Amino acid sequence: MFHHLSDLSYARSGKDAVGFYLAYLLLVIIAGTIAGFLFGGVDSINSFYAGVDIGTIVAVLSSLILTYLIFMRKQQAGSFSSILLTLIAGLLAMIGGGLLGLLIPAYATTTGVKGKKKKRK
Repeated sequence: MFHHLSDLSYARSGKDAVGFYLAYLLLVIIAGTIAGFLFGGVDSINSFYAGVDIGTIVAVLSSLILTYLIFMRKQQAGSFSSILLTLIAGLLAMIGGGLLGLLIPAYATTTGVKGKKKKRK
C-alpha cells in the first residue's frame, strides 16, 4: 500500500493509490501547519485565519506541482487532458484543501506510462 511513494512514474493499483493519497495528505497537512505557524503567528484569532489561508496556499501549490510532476514523469505532460486535470486539481484544492486537491494526483498515479505496461505485484 505504501510502496514506491517517491517514484512518481510508478503505475499504482487502486489500493496503492489510496496509500499514496494518505501519505501525501499527511505531508501537506504537516507542511501547511508549519507554514501557518511560521507566517501566521499564534497570538490572536486573526493569526488563525491567516494560518488557514496559508494552509490553503500550500495545498493548492502542492496539488498543482505534484500533479504536473506525475504527468511529466509518465510522459503525458503535454496532453490536453493532463493540463486540464492539473488545473482541476488546483481548483479542488482551493475548494477543499488537500483533501480534495490530492484526489487527482492519486488518480493520476494509476495510469501507465505511454508505451509501457502497468507494473503488478
